[in-house]
Amino acid sequence: MRGEGLRDVMVDAVFWGNLADMAWQEGNMLFRVLWDMAFQFVFLYILIAIITGIVIDAFSGLRDEKEAADQDLQTKCFVCNLDRFTLDQKGQGFDKHIQTEHNPRWYLFFLLHLYNARPRSKLTGQEMHVLRKVWPEEQGQKRSFAWLPREKTVSLVDDGEEGQRAASEVHDQLAAMAEQLQTLTQAAGEERKTLQA
Repeated sequence: MRGEGLRDVMVDAVFWGNLADMAWQEGNMLFRVLWDMAFQFVFLYILIAIITGIVIDAFSGLRDEKEAADQDLQTKCFVCNLDRFTLDQKGQGFDKHIQTEHNPRWYLFFLLHLYNARPRSKLTGQEMHVLRKVWPEEQGQKRSFAWLPREKTVSLVDDGEEGQRAASEVHDQLAAMAEQLQTLTQAAGEERKTLQA
């Protein structure tokens, strides 16, 4: 009932499951060998090569993305997105800018301070503004990071009209404040004289 296994199939093959079984006769041994070799070549070597190529391409794509991210961290400020060349030419230098003005750790610590602040009534107005932008109280309101300086920094020297206009406005405001301070000082001195008399 059980037969002799593989020998029975090789001697009395009656049911053909594919083209090779149909050609399995005593005179067609060469055809069967060529068919098996073609199967092995096409399905094993070529498909494995294709799958290996896909895997290698995927990993090289991941490596390229990581290298691009590392390059971006080395050449741009993480906070303000200004590039190294601009900060070196017009500012105080990229490394000093990263360490003193836009240190990412300081921003992280600031956000942690806001998140863990209890009670919230002790926060300043600026801190409450940033807290509401980053963690909105209303449902459906999106987070906003507009409070971060985008391509702006205090130490960057601007050669354009906007920078000159801003500098002249600051100069005018300082002159007006100095004038007001002088007027207040004179008024305080006169008041002191009247009180002493």
